[in-house]
This record gives sequence, C-alpha cells and structure tokens, in this order.
Amino acid sequence: MAEPSGFVWHELVTPDPKAALKFYGEVIGWTVKEVPGGGGEPYRMLEANGRGVGGVFKAQGGMPTGWVGYLFSSDVDRDVKRLVASGAQLKRPPEDVPMAGRLAPMTDPQGAGFILFNPKPPPGQERQFATGQGSVAWNEYYASDLDPAVAFYREHFGFKPVRVTDMGDKGKYHVLDTTGTRGSIGMMKNPQPKAPPMWVFYFQVDDVDAAAKKVTAAGGKVLHGPMEVPTGDRVAMAFDPQGGMFALMQPKKG
Repeated sequence: MAEPSGFVWHELVTPDPKAALKFYGEVIGWTVKEVPGGGGEPYRMLEANGRGVGGVFKAQGGMPTGWVGYLFSSDVDRDVKRLVASGAQLKRPPEDVPMAGRLAPMTDPQGAGFILFNPKPPPGQERQFATGQGSVAWNEYYASDLDPAVAFYREHFGFKPVRVTDMGDKGKYHVLDTTGTRGSIGMMKNPQPKAPPMWVFYFQVDDVDAAAKKVTAAGGKVLHGPMEVPTGDRVAMAFDPQGGMFALMQPKKG
C-alpha cells in the first residue's frame, strides 16, 4: 500500500498570465505575489487574504492550457518508477525547482494529468494555505472508465473510500479521503463521454451566482450552473478566457 498522499499545490498553465490574473482577480478576488522564475519569467503566486492558493505558469512548448494539481510524494524518483509500472506515463524527467522542491509531470493510465511533487521550501518559508473565500474547496476527477481510475488512486496514493453515491444514469460518485489534501476528492464517470479524462478544481466563493456573472462579464464562459448539488452546496463550471476549465463552489450554510 502506498503512503498517504493528497494535493499540495494547484497551478494554472496559461499562454497569457497577465490576462488570466486579471480575470481571476475580478471573478474570485485573488491577489498576486511574484517570485523569481525560470527563463526570466516571474512565477506568480495566487493568494487569498495573504495566504497561498496556487500559482500561474506561462505555457511553454505546446503545453495545454488549464489547471493541474500537484500530488505529494516523499520520493519522486521512486514513485515515478512505481507509477509507470502501473500504466502511468512520465511526461518529463524528474527535476529540482529551486526554492520549491522536486517534481515530475505525469498522466495516469486514463490520461489525466498531474504533477508528482516533493515540496522542499527553505526553512521558515513553508506556505500557509488559504481557507474560506478564494481557497481550494474540492478536487474532482472525470474518466470514461471510472473503476480502474479509482483503484489506481487508492492503490498508489493511499486515497481511502468515504462513501459511494448512486447517481442513476450518471453512474456512481466516489468520495475519497486523503492526507494533506486542500479540498476533498470526488471521482465520477465523465459526463461528456468523448471528453478526455481530467481533474477539475473548485474554488470557494461567498456567492456563486454573483461569481458566475463575473465570469461572463470578464470574458469567460459558464459551462454549467449555478446549481445546487446533493450536498447542498451551489456550484458552477466555467472556462476562463484562455480556455482553462475550473469550477466555483458556494458551501452550504450551517
């Protein structure tokens, strides 16, 4: 059994960081802290109330636009070998990022991307993550072949089953518990059968209806919602102007 893991960072890869930052600032209210990055391009840290949410990286060399999650590993090189042997693909050899840690971009056997990450910030510079407005509220996985995907993450990342909900013709919804996860995890059959497997990340807002209107006003597109889900939360799925998919969540009161 693998050691427990979970998401420890979320990152937007986009061809136009400045435009993306303007959009998310208007919709969610994130502020930006720039730190030195590679190739003369700064790395933008997203913050809510002075605490970390994620980062923004300028797409390079044909990188797809969108959000990607970093999954914790205490030994990236060891785990790369283990995951590749189970059908995952390594997209780029493991590398050390100064002031951050060691990472390796991968796709799972279904084709959904993630980054294996062992964070190693300098002592005293560990990130404190945001809660409430602007924080990561939920991590959701879509795949056409769901059962093997659930088995993969349970076996290799130590995700533990919490409950399974039968959604009728939409299939089953798996809720999994993790260690160190920013936002819990749900896994379900892809509602669009021809769409590629993917992770979608939900960001918390105080008023999802107002935030959805801001999405459209700022040049994005609302794909679904706002609507209430069985938990009583209100959610909306959207695209930013550069095509990055994300979701908004207004937690149920009480």
